[in-house]
Amino acid sequence: MTSIAYDFPWIAAAERVYGPLADAFGLRPARDALQTWCELATAQLGEVIANAQVAGVVAAGAVDGMNRLTQRLDRLRGDGQTINSPTALLRMGLGEFDGAMHAAMLSEPGLAATAASVRATSHRRSGWQKLSTLSAEALGQPTRVEVDETFREIQQLKREVRELKRAAHARTAGSRP
Repeated sequence: MTSIAYDFPWIAAAERVYGPLADAFGLRPARDALQTWCELATAQLGEVIANAQVAGVVAAGAVDGMNRLTQRLDRLRGDGQTINSPTALLRMGLGEFDGAMHAAMLSEPGLAATAASVRATSHRRSGWQKLSTLSAEALGQPTRVEVDETFREIQQLKREVRELKRAAHARTAGSRP
């Protein structure tokens, strides 16, 4: 178990001294839950930061899209062309924004921000699953792994019953005149 207070040496020292004593009194599940809550809070903060990075990339893409649209409209005006309908203007604007967003998200910062967001979300989800498992074990409830194993066993038994029914049906059908 890693220390919940790795930045505070005095808390780490207290953990080393009193941790085994707390375990002896049966407080290990509570200590594990506290550790998991701290990891979960860190993961939540990491997810917020990663999503803010994605939002920054999206904002940069929006600014680039607006600049592209403005440049295109300036070129059209310079050529003496006009846009006669709001739909055509909207279509042109969306095309420019789409290209800018595509370029922003496929850029190095965009890919890094997306990867960081996916990693942070996965880390947060695994923290919740770990906390759920600890809670289930503390309350005597089946864990997700146990439920999954039971489901697989039930499915295997259903397959075997279907095979036995088919074999019995084939045997009875073959013995009839």
